[in-house]
Amino acid sequence: MKKILLASAALMAAVAPLTAYAAPPKTHTAKAHAQTIKAGKNEFTTGVVAAYAADTRMLKLNTGGEFKLAPSITNPSYKAGDTVTVRWQMKDGSRLADEVKSK
Repeated sequence: MKKILLASAALMAAVAPLTAYAAPPKTHTAKAHAQTIKAGKNEFTTGVVAAYAADTRMLKLNTGGEFKLAPSITNPSYKAGDTVTVRWQMKDGSRLADEVKSK
């Protein structure tokens, strides 16, 4: 019993310092990208619709991107699973989509 306990303690003492070599968590690329985009510059994103909320006019893609639809987009009828290309730009800290094309 003492041999097992001593071996376990020695193993833990040897393995514990290895946690210092663990990689730090990576930042989410979509958030980092959104911070570097200049206001007024058109960007394009293609993805699959995860959800669309008609009351708030928010379109969410499976990549995690959320877009507020501009008033110029009339009669939006997006369903989960639709593949779309969104033309958008940063406005007041959020993504404003002024064109959404279904594929």
